[in-house]
Amino acid sequence: SDFLDLSDASGPAGYPDPYLEVYCEGEDVVIEANGIPSFTYNQITPNVLQEHDWVYRIPKTPQASNNPQGIPLGGSVAVAVNGMPIFGPTEAPMMGYQDPVYDNLLDYCQGHTAPGGVYHFHARPDCLFTDVEGNTSLVIAYSYDGYPILAPYECVDQDCTQTAELLPSWQRVDGQWNGDTPLYNNTSEGSWDVWEYVPGSGDLDECNGRELPGGGYAYYATSTFPYFMGCYHGVPSGNMQG
Repeated sequence: SDFLDLSDASGPAGYPDPYLEVYCEGEDVVIEANGIPSFTYNQITPNVLQEHDWVYRIPKTPQASNNPQGIPLGGSVAVAVNGMPIFGPTEAPMMGYQDPVYDNLLDYCQGHTAPGGVYHFHARPDCLFTDVEGNTSLVIAYSYDGYPILAPYECVDQDCTQTAELLPSWQRVDGQWNGDTPLYNNTSEGSWDVWEYVPGSGDLDECNGRELPGGGYAYYATSTFPYFMGCYHGVPSGNMQG
């Protein structure tokens, strides 16, 4: 029920309509999608949008890992509630795995097309929603380990008359910034060189999530690095798309 209803959505001119179907099969939640945006599409990379036949399988009951693993430098790490893939905070190898947010490589919905015409998000796609600000229960996406990625807000009081924005615990590395411009080391790690996890400096753990008050775990789609996830809290399904 967290996924969007795209039954009446139209695709960009010259493309088929977006397709999304979500159902349970055994111990998996299966998400089928065609990779066509359900919002206004503006091509900002040389890669022309293409239709795909995505079939995601994520655990219906996620399991925490004793040894959380890092997310890949390239390719998808999660699926948004409109069926589009989510990539980590790094751009393609030809860009040195730099941060596409700071390099202004994203459209108004925080995404773009990769080689092969794969449209994907690198940061929170607010254009999909009308109620992101202050929403303490909005599901943005699901990680491949089955845990949700939520809008980054929590209630300040018991009646939730006020909310506060949750902040990541990833901070800028001293000496690796010139104002708001990252100074990359030209290593294979790209944007991970200019940020570091500082426990307790924010509200969230290294994976950009936390244990929920009522039990369970969730990631948060924060406004700053790592945007969605810093690592996998659980065991990913291995069903990567894009």
